[in-house]
Amino acid sequence: MPRWVTAVVAIGSALVVLGVGLWWIAVEWPKLGATAPVTSVRPMPTQLTNAKVERVIDGDTLDVTISKKRVRLRLLNIDSPELRGSTGRADCLAEAARSWVQKVSPTGSRLRLEVFGKDQFGRTLAGAYLDDGRLLNAEVARVGLAGPLVVNRMTQLLAPVRDAVAEADRARVGLHADTGCSIPGRLARATRIIQGWPSDPSAKQAKAALSTARDLADTLASLEKLLTANARNAVVQALPEERQDDLLTQVRELRAELKATTAALQRAAG
Repeated sequence: MPRWVTAVVAIGSALVVLGVGLWWIAVEWPKLGATAPVTSVRPMPTQLTNAKVERVIDGDTLDVTISKKRVRLRLLNIDSPELRGSTGRADCLAEAARSWVQKVSPTGSRLRLEVFGKDQFGRTLAGAYLDDGRLLNAEVARVGLAGPLVVNRMTQLLAPVRDAVAEADRARVGLHADTGCSIPGRLARATRIIQGWPSDPSAKQAKAALSTARDLADTLASLEKLLTANARNAVVQALPEERQDDLLTQVRELRAELKATTAALQRAAG
């Protein structure tokens, strides 16, 4: 084959490859970008108040200094688990939420605040921006350690917080994870135990399983109570409403399954 023919074929092949590459960049690459995780999407306001972190109280509250005055700061539109919950103990991942905030905004570091007023306890409600421009309120939610909350009908930061919550739920991180002390985690553990029991147990196996069954019944009743309560609870509210509904359905189905399985175990135990 003449060299000029070979050259033309080579050039034509290269143009085809180049054309496919350009088509992929123009058509397919934007699709990837549409689903890729993002950080805080809210632009940083131009008029902000400088503050120095003095102490992190929990995942949504800090003590800061503004113009040499110490101020209790409450991050607007988020709610993190309580360090002293309704049971008197720390709620699920409350310590993790405080530790994460301490890590990204340690004592002595700077925050830039967008102030929206005060709450009923006199705390300053604000959006807090880190040095890299990220909105701290949204970032706590993005790692699955806070949920959305409206205070005094203020919703200025609710949109980026809800976007962050949705991202955390897709990633199954923090309070959205199917492991650990989260609601999905506790449900997943109960499911594994029940589904792991033998279908035709011996009397000894049945007696051992019955002891566990009582604990699981309490766990599932507790989860249903959490998911149906009207009381404010960041462990629940951190989950999108659709996920809450789905989990509640799963809990009720598993309770029914556990009830039937317990009856079978009692017969097998004799």
